[in-house]
Amino acid sequence: MDARKESETANDIRTDERICPILNCLTRASKSNRQIRKFCRLRVLPYLGKDVKRLPEDGDNIRNYLCKLLTHPVQIVGESAALFIFVLCKENIGRAVKYTGFGNFAGFLARHALLGKTSKVNRESNCNVESDGEYSATSTESETEEYKKLKEDVNPVTGRWEIPQPNPMENMSEEQKEYLAMDLVQKIDKLERSGLIQPGTIGEDGRVRPVKHVLELIQTKEDDQKSDESVN
Repeated sequence: MDARKESETANDIRTDERICPILNCLTRASKSNRQIRKFCRLRVLPYLGKDVKRLPEDGDNIRNYLCKLLTHPVQIVGESAALFIFVLCKENIGRAVKYTGFGNFAGFLARHALLGKTSKVNRESNCNVESDGEYSATSTESETEEYKKLKEDVNPVTGRWEIPQPNPMENMSEEQKEYLAMDLVQKIDKLERSGLIQPGTIGEDGRVRPVKHVLELIQTKEDDQKSDESVN
């Protein structure tokens, strides 16, 4: 894969023809054999450290290259890269997002109805990869001391550590917060009515669906909070 990556500008072979066969082969091998998966995992997704200060797609290692492919204009390229990463992470959504950033991985999650889920969803993912068995229950995931110091300030959307910023709502009264919230709702509603945007929410099937009114977004948030409270 390193050789293919380095020769990207040296020939005119399409990326999907050059990279996808390799990724598909590695994905199937990693899914069917635990030792292969562990080797690829350490080679492709080494433990994070100070490199978390950069965007996942910024850099020269294989993880950076795969993260760039996640948003490739040819969908099969991004799908192959995402599926390989997903398998290396034992199909654990949180772990995959940790190494790629939610923004890069959201397309894969949306295509497979995995938005809003947090744990491994081996059967529900509907990924076209055969396996001789389930993943082992034990996990080799660990964190470096450098990452432990930085992870509290890692932006889950970008996957990058960011300098802590003060909370702009810290000194606001509840009335001020409510006013700003309703003002935002009205502005979103205005944009939606003008056709500039189409607000969406995650349906019960895990896929994004359009909302009929922007207030549905508030109701969805309240339902999620009640669900979390019932679980706890």
